[in-house]
Amino acid sequence: MSNNRGMNLLRVVARPLLAAPFIADGVDALMHPRFHVERAAGVRPLIDKATGAVGLEPLTDQQLAVAGLRFALGRKPRVAALTLAAIGAPMALVNAPLPGTTRGLSKEQIKRRRYRTLNKAGLAAGVLLASTDRV
Repeated sequence: MSNNRGMNLLRVVARPLLAAPFIADGVDALMHPRFHVERAAGVRPLIDKATGAVGLEPLTDQQLAVAGLRFALGRKPRVAALTLAAIGAPMALVNAPLPGTTRGLSKEQIKRRRYRTLNKAGLAAGVLLASTDRV
C-alpha cells in the first residue's frame, strides 16, 4: 500500500471521529437551543473575530450547525475545519475554571470543568491542524 493510499484511509476514518463531538454538540444545540444560545452569547463576538482572523465571513447559525457534518463527510473539509476551530476555541473558554469563576464549586466540579476545557481546546487544535490538510 502506498503512503498516499494509507493517508487517504486515515482521513476517511479520522475526519468523522474528530468531527463526532462537534456533531453531537450540534445535535444537542438543535434539541436544546436556548441552553446553547445562552452559553454562546458571551463568546459569539470571539467566534466572529476568530472567523475573520482566518479569512471567513461571520458564520450564520446554520453554518455553525452543519460544519461538523461537512468536515466528517469531506465536503470542503478545510473550510469546515477552520469553522470548527473558530467555534471550538472560544467555546472551550465558556466554562473554563478561571480564577474568580469557581466560587461555590467543589474541587471535583472544578476538575471536571478543567477536563472539559482541555478536551474542547484539544479538539479545536485538532481541527485547526486538519484545516491545513491539502487533500
